[in-house]
Amino acid sequence: MYPTSVVPYLDLRPVVIDALWVGILSTIKSRLAAPRRNDYYGRGTQVRRVPAAELAAAEAVLSGGGPLAERFATQLRDAPHVWRLISDDGSYELRISTTAEVRGVPRAGWRSERITVHAQPGDRPLELWLDVTIAGIVGIHGRSLDGQPWPAEWSIDPRELDVVRAGAPRMALPTPAELRVQRTHAIEVLETWLGEPGILRGKRGMVAIEPPVTAEAAMAFEQAQDFALPDAYRDLLLVANGFEVGSVVVLGTNDAYRLDMPGPDRLVIAPPNEDGALVLAPTGEVRFVQLEDPTSDGRLRAPDLRQWLRQKVRARPTR
Repeated sequence: MYPTSVVPYLDLRPVVIDALWVGILSTIKSRLAAPRRNDYYGRGTQVRRVPAAELAAAEAVLSGGGPLAERFATQLRDAPHVWRLISDDGSYELRISTTAEVRGVPRAGWRSERITVHAQPGDRPLELWLDVTIAGIVGIHGRSLDGQPWPAEWSIDPRELDVVRAGAPRMALPTPAELRVQRTHAIEVLETWLGEPGILRGKRGMVAIEPPVTAEAAMAFEQAQDFALPDAYRDLLLVANGFEVGSVVVLGTNDAYRLDMPGPDRLVIAPPNEDGALVLAPTGEVRFVQLEDPTSDGRLRAPDLRQWLRQKVRARPTR
């Protein structure tokens, strides 16, 4: 259905998890791990703003979706630049807003239904859909249905946009009340896993978790990565497949990956930054591998994952 070269972008691999770091992620990736096929930011380019036609379609998709939908629409309207990815044959494009992420959004994300519009002039059929990733970064996906390259300049008939709005909202976004319930549950899950009730008091609006995985899925991940999971991390996966506490992020099975560097086995468990990557050792130790490190040994940050998070929460506000 889609060009082979496009498929990996639809799920967005770990290097795009925190889109605010897009300027340095490709360098980090090449230094800390073996190159991965179709590295998004290795092929994407930065361009000015979301094109007017795509923005109009996105706003129509989000119309009537409530406060969260309006925040996503505002993000797209206000972004002075976006990242653009084009498939090899030019028939597919993806734009990701990177300048105004919506904090406090659960990490699972959402995807809209696909809509068909016609590019004017020429009445060319296009398919568009929205994707909300970690921390509320909005992506606009589109492909041409006639197999020709995506139009460089185009517009949508206002009557067609009216039809899109009439069927909106086209994303199942939660209400603020539903988000509060999700965050309360996330706090209960993390505090139970940490074994310290009340440690996240005052951070109710800053906590989000992924749904847990099964023991079989955790074992499959362990085998796929050829990495012996420490007990604390395995216990976490069984109650939350990754979490956020403000700016503190621990990745689950969808995004964590084994670090491919000389030295001991390490699992990257947080989005890398300009300094390096936070990793987990099979012993359970949390370490940090810097860009200039010749091996994956890394610097010890905590003897285990639970203690590391306790330190992070107590050290400063996690914003």
